[in-house]
Amino acid sequence: MKQYKLIVSMGILMCTLFLTGCAKIVKIGEEETLIGSNENANLNVEAFWEDQAVPEIKETAVDLAELLSSADGDLASQKDKGRITNGASGSLNFAVHANGEVEEVVNDVKAGYAIVKLDNYTGATEVKVQVGPVFKKSSVRDYLSFINVNDYSDQIEFAQLSQNITAYIYENVIADTDIDSLAGRRIDFYGCFTYENDDNVLITPITLAVE
Repeated sequence: MKQYKLIVSMGILMCTLFLTGCAKIVKIGEEETLIGSNENANLNVEAFWEDQAVPEIKETAVDLAELLSSADGDLASQKDKGRITNGASGSLNFAVHANGEVEEVVNDVKAGYAIVKLDNYTGATEVKVQVGPVFKKSSVRDYLSFINVNDYSDQIEFAQLSQNITAYIYENVIADTDIDSLAGRRIDFYGCFTYENDDNVLITPITLAVE
């Protein structure tokens, strides 16, 4: 019996050494030397926002009023003015510029938005500009040509990028705007939207100026 207990004890000791043999003791405050930075460089929105993202969207944006007028209730017919995402969804995304008057602000929900009556557009498609704090769709991420899903380890990380972008937009584009006072005021904006239907467009702004 004693011999059996000795064998079992030795076995447990060997397993413990095997499982912990590659462990490394790291001092408090030096954890990143073991696991690396908590944020993949590709997820750092600030690193590409002003030099790449904003210029690309502004340079390629189409006038939203003209786009909707030309579409005449069929935005899919204007696909040559947009881009098919290089992500997994294969959706059609547009970069746009517009100005108009805010008719209504819906901000009693997490995914708040402003309904805008565009200048020079009298069609039926409703225009909504997202004001957060939660943003729907990944329109900005999917429009940008320099962002490629293959540069990310998996779909979870790619989704995290979109969350980081919208969080950055909320903090740097929306947060300083008095959303409650927008109704009745004029705004000018650049942004992106993903085509879903012809009843409305839901735009994620990358700039928002209140006139």
